[in-house]
Amino acid sequence: MVMDKKDFEQISNSKARKEMEKLQKKASSGDKAAKKMLEKEIKRK
Repeated sequence: MVMDKKDFEQISNSKARKEMEKLQKKASSGDKAAKKMLEKEIKRK
């Protein structure tokens, strides 16, 4: 199976999105560490 750059980016983006969703769930449940991580991720983009 050959993957071009676009496919690869979509896969990594969906992985990143899943991580962000996990962080957002933790942050919304009051996890301060997750909230800080989330803020860092948002600033990085």
